[in-house]
Amino acid sequence: MKKMPKERKSIRLQKRLAYKYKGRKYFKHVLTVPEHIVNELGWLEGLELTPAVRKGKLLFEVSSQKQEDDLWRHNRLPIFAAFLSRAHKWLGGDEVMGTASNER
Repeated sequence: MKKMPKERKSIRLQKRLAYKYKGRKYFKHVLTVPEHIVNELGWLEGLELTPAVRKGKLLFEVSSQKQEDDLWRHNRLPIFAAFLSRAHKWLGGDEVMGTASNER
């Protein structure tokens, strides 16, 4: 019987060459997020995220309310996780389910 690979708990940062222009190299950085984390957050391929650095931590928010509403409308976010995320925002909580509220 074949063993299943362990779920990766960390996110890996990779540096990749984006392009060369006039003899200079320009790089981009890619975060590799494990599939189970993407699924838990209800994120879909192509979703635009806005990064923010707060208290030395990198946080992500869905870039627009329209995108978040579209995810809700199409039931692609797990219903309970989406409810918790919205409720936490309404109550003025910090980061949860890949989102963050404004600093207090």
